[in-house]
Amino acid sequence: MTEPAPARARGPLIPGPVETVVSLWRWLRRMRTALHLLAALGAATLLATVVPQRPNVADTVAQWLDGTAGPGQLPARLLDAVGAYDVFGAPWFLVLLALLFTSLTSCLIPRYRAYWRLVRRGRPPRSRNLARQPHVATIDTDQPAAEALAAVRDVLTRRRFRLRADDAPPDAVVPTRSDARVGVAPAPADLADSRAGAHAGVEHAAVGAPGADLATPARPQVAAERGHLSREGGSLVFHTAFYLLLIGVVVGKLTTFTGQVGIVEGEPGFTDTSVAYWVKDAGRWWGADDHAGFQLDLDRFDVDWTGAAQPVLFRSDVRIRHADGRTQQRTTVINDPLVVDGMKVHMLDWGYAARVIVRDGDDVAHDGWIHMTAVGGGVWRGAVKAPGVQPQIGLELHLFPDAPEGPDGRPVPTGWPGARAPLLLYTVWAGDLRFDRVQGVNDLDTTAMRELSHGGLRPGFQAELPTGATVAFADLRRWVGFQVSRRPTDPLLLAAAALLLVGLIPALYAYRRRVWVEAAEIDGSTRIIVAGHALQRPQAFEEEFPTIVAALRRRLEPDRAGRSGRDPDPDASREVVSP
Repeated sequence: MTEPAPARARGPLIPGPVETVVSLWRWLRRMRTALHLLAALGAATLLATVVPQRPNVADTVAQWLDGTAGPGQLPARLLDAVGAYDVFGAPWFLVLLALLFTSLTSCLIPRYRAYWRLVRRGRPPRSRNLARQPHVATIDTDQPAAEALAAVRDVLTRRRFRLRADDAPPDAVVPTRSDARVGVAPAPADLADSRAGAHAGVEHAAVGAPGADLATPARPQVAAERGHLSREGGSLVFHTAFYLLLIGVVVGKLTTFTGQVGIVEGEPGFTDTSVAYWVKDAGRWWGADDHAGFQLDLDRFDVDWTGAAQPVLFRSDVRIRHADGRTQQRTTVINDPLVVDGMKVHMLDWGYAARVIVRDGDDVAHDGWIHMTAVGGGVWRGAVKAPGVQPQIGLELHLFPDAPEGPDGRPVPTGWPGARAPLLLYTVWAGDLRFDRVQGVNDLDTTAMRELSHGGLRPGFQAELPTGATVAFADLRRWVGFQVSRRPTDPLLLAAAALLLVGLIPALYAYRRRVWVEAAEIDGSTRIIVAGHALQRPQAFEEEFPTIVAALRRRLEPDRAGRSGRDPDPDASREVVSP
């Protein structure tokens, strides 16, 4: 006799590839998953705002990595290992983005199908026991039951309720008093409705209450519903708008271009190319061939102020030469951009441009326009760097547009922004200009330089420097800063923002509610039973239900209203059967 083989120990169940894919798909189809993915993308975007990004400021990233700036070499290299210096191009960011779109799509498509079915075939369900609804009221009328229910349908239709087409079953009979005393067990649908009301925090009519003996079988019933389309439709519009907004942001980030450049009036302007801008922010899908190639020159710039030095006018007359040779004269002001070959040209800023010439003997070490920036108090700041002079020379410049001479012959700055008596003060520095460091165009790094002298110049004058070189204040004009941009997804973003508002309003204020009305003939009169409940916002329905009852009472008891000369039941809620 052989002994039975020992039972093999069973290991943990490991899902196969198919089960893993199915589980992943079910996980993606949850709205909660989409919210988690969206939160992860938000955290990644926050990281990109704190950590310098290589596509924008590559020099700063290099300084972080070599330890000359930032949190130190070790944290900087850890950030580099996880792709924190190029968040929007990191593979993990693209994976999160793809998962988010997949999750949103898988959540929205079933909701679209369900909404379409609701629009095509949806109808309010019948209720087999009105006494179990959260709100019940009765109205006695002398009208026959059929006429009373017809009046009820008319009232509910006027209040924009959708009625069930077959609200009167073919075998329905108008019950008598004996029928009205017969109770029936609640149907599963009614129990579900009751649970829905309890879940919404609404009390139910207790069994045995005055309305409990109103349950009757197969009596004519009017079933009505409202808010079923607007509530879900608004929610769908809101989520669709968010979906479009996300697409617009992502595609816009890839395809937009923004560049800024300054032009001195009367001087040659710039040509729309990838190397013409002072600063630029181009999407990853934006290439050099996407530039329009037009040329823009500033012929004239007008600016004016009030007596309190408040600006009232900024206007630029520009000349545009298109890539095909056409030439246009255009005028632009603040908040009124030009559209040139699909690119928007905004006027952003303006300033004074001083032409400064530095000569070292017969050699010209510097001859150019200094785009000076305002520092407050009517003072403008700039810098000149002359690396061709030995030793290297740097000039710190401060411009006072209005500094007339006082009684003692010395200039007196007035703070007026107009260039009525311009004075250019300079400070001469000699040494190493430190071109190995990142510097602004109007900044001068004097850490490796020594101060030699200082002085002042009026336009057209020059002065000799201690090194033997000369500096001349040749001319003073104004420069205007322009921003050139193309954002092809702006219409999509605008439409998505509008849809967000359109979908948000019904999603917040609309609610789904149902009303049922039955009629029973008792001792020669007709008793109307009105019941209802709300699937959302039950507090709002508590205020609406008495108004529905009052409207039905006015229609079913016109004689009583006429005798009193006023609403027969201005406070209809008093007669609502409370649970």
